[in-house]
Amino acid sequence: MNRHKALLFSSPIASVLLLCGAANASATDGPFSATPIPFSRCSDGSLSIATEGDTQQMNRTVGQPRLASYSGSTMYIQTAVGQGLSMASTTLGAMCRSDGVNSISWISNSQSVAGNIKEMSGSGTSWSVTDMSTYLKAPAALDIRGVGPSSHVRSDGVNSIVYLGNDHHIYEMFHTAASGWHYGDLTKINNATGKAAPASAPMAYTSGNGEDAVVYVGTDSHIYEMRLINGAWEQNTADLTKAVTDNNGAPPLVYDKAEQPVGVRDAGGTKYVAYRCASGADAHVCVLYVSGNRWWSGDLNTYASGALANPAMAPLSTKAAYVRHDNVLAIVYSGPNNHVEELSLNGSWGWGDLTAWFGAPTTNSKSSAPAGIVVTNDHGMSTLKSSVIYLNSAGGLSRISFNGSWSVDPL
Repeated sequence: MNRHKALLFSSPIASVLLLCGAANASATDGPFSATPIPFSRCSDGSLSIATEGDTQQMNRTVGQPRLASYSGSTMYIQTAVGQGLSMASTTLGAMCRSDGVNSISWISNSQSVAGNIKEMSGSGTSWSVTDMSTYLKAPAALDIRGVGPSSHVRSDGVNSIVYLGNDHHIYEMFHTAASGWHYGDLTKINNATGKAAPASAPMAYTSGNGEDAVVYVGTDSHIYEMRLINGAWEQNTADLTKAVTDNNGAPPLVYDKAEQPVGVRDAGGTKYVAYRCASGADAHVCVLYVSGNRWWSGDLNTYASGALANPAMAPLSTKAAYVRHDNVLAIVYSGPNNHVEELSLNGSWGWGDLTAWFGAPTTNSKSSAPAGIVVTNDHGMSTLKSSVIYLNSAGGLSRISFNGSWSVDPL
């Protein structure tokens, strides 16, 4: 039985009405329609998931940002009513900020502020929504399918929301508890000679040793990286595709200019940038990586053990990379049969079909993008497990977890 109550929260820019109810996220309060973004809640490290739910308003489908989170063993769904999510982007950013505040960001599709970045922030039942673009007088975001904001806490403790502007420049909204929110044009700051491709979403990540980076695809289909070293931008943009070409020949081409590269640092400190690459008509998972202070490349579906059993990615799938709790680097994605698949590096690269092996639900063909997270608080219980969260074919949320052995876990 679901219990819903209306709660009114205030905002510096607007008021927002949220619906809060006890529910099973994979079965009710749906269907969900956006790539789920898992993150650890600030207060206790429990699993929380930012996504989108479709509602009908005035005879049209409207996307609303939704937060699924636990209180003890009960999952609650909070919906930001009246705060339309861009139906084009269907991608959100989520993080536990360094000041202990939970944050979800998205591109608004409200007619008066279309393309503005909004942030829902707070904890428990105390949340507010801020129109960040209006508040900072920052340029609007480019509103194209798959191009959403990327949120993370930088290695210097600064909270960061990176997005692609409608002028194809990459912008960062950044925040500290001492100085509040500001924004900067990273394309100008880092002297980028080329603009980002109009459908490539920039992705920010912490690459280790006091370094952060933003990776994206340029209009020339090359992969670029902007670097932040000890809190200061390098004022230079590295062409990673050219770096690989100069070292060892041209890497595999990106599958298309709508690609979103994903950066990650493995447990040993090696940097990887994963992307969809073209292998004939198929999309494979390729990586650029640093070894011996040089950039190299590899097609994981070609040489990962077992990967040739099902080499391609689903046409609409993106991929996510994370380091599991057992220090194994994992890249998860949806295959052409809508199965959740994992490429993992444990001495050498291997491949596994998690759906087939463990009887998990298939992915949703409209948003087939799994995401990985290490969970430390699960259903109110202290634990340490690796989980893959994704939108299933029924429009609900599903989870496959590893904690010494694999299992299909309830949400």
